Amino acid sequence: MPSVRLENVWKNFGSTQVLKGIDLEINDGEFMILLGPSGSGKTTALRIVAGLERQDKGHVWIGDKLVDDLTPRERNIAMVFQNYALYPHKTVYENIEMPLKARKIDRADIKSRIEEISKTLEISSLLERYPRQLSGGQQQRVALARALVRHPQAFLLDEPLSNLDAKLRVSARSFLKSLQKELGVTTIYVTHDQAEAMAMADRIALISDGIIQQLSGPEDVYFYPKNTFVASFLGSPPINLFSGELSGGNLKFLNTNIHIGLSEQFNGHVAVGIRPEDISIAKDGIPAKVMVVEPLGHEYIITLKSGNELYKARIFGKLSISMNDDIYIAFDPGKLLVFLDNKRIWPVK
Repeated sequence: MPSVRLENVWKNFGSTQVLKGIDLEINDGEFMILLGPSGSGKTTALRIVAGLERQDKGHVWIGDKLVDDLTPRERNIAMVFQNYALYPHKTVYENIEMPLKARKIDRADIKSRIEEISKTLEISSLLERYPRQLSGGQQQRVALARALVRHPQAFLLDEPLSNLDAKLRVSARSFLKSLQKELGVTTIYVTHDQAEAMAMADRIALISDGIIQQLSGPEDVYFYPKNTFVASFLGSPPINLFSGELSGGNLKFLNTNIHIGLSEQFNGHVAVGIRPEDISIAKDGIPAKVMVVEPLGHEYIITLKSGNELYKARIFGKLSISMNDDIYIAFDPGKLLVFLDNKRIWPVK
């Protein structure tokens, strides 16, 4: 399967700039996820790759071929949308065969391809049913089969799991990840769901305001965010960001002082990030008042207050504290994130 490359891609809708010079290369066989909030430009970038939108500036390459002037059909790109877009009056078999009939492929070859992809996606027993007779997960697999049966150069998915219930989404994302690895199809997947992105991606392109804020593997995006937007977007509950002061490598926040070994060129007002799961309850340390306790079975989400700072801790295991309790909290200084002018300066990587 070929790689896909966007080169300095810009797109405007009227006076609104949606994409602002996107540079992105998806490697051969890679599972790339475009992650970001609504309106960030991720779906527009996907549609430009598919040929459904035309960029105002820049280029799109599939393999070593410039495809700016090619129609969606000529690009041989398969796309699965959020609503699956199955024809209700056609059987599953007829839905899957449609892109092959449009290309005037031999009927024997059509039958062979449908049998192959149906077996792979475990929908062979559904071929004579109609979409109304299928569950949401089964409809999703039919839409995938219809896209993949063409043997596309790349596979584009626009929030394909958003119509499924929570339990089915977890199993569907595992299925999709294993299927992509089995087929080796270059894949671009759009979502706003951080859990999907972290669980499925080889790399994540986190987009905000038409700009790629960070492009790296899931663990790097989470543990080494480039800026406060990336740090805040990933994590549930979101990262706690405290106001702090940095001077000569000494960091002061929450009425505590920590030496983090940064050079003296970094001084001034900073934002200090601590993930909720990195905060623990201690016998002594930083005083905190318990404002809210949310029991979730295997864990507790606790809203705490120290001075004027409100923040959250994620505590695993059994816990016996209540609202308005006075407690102490502690954290591992090695897991702090420090941002100067919204850019990460610590840890240095």
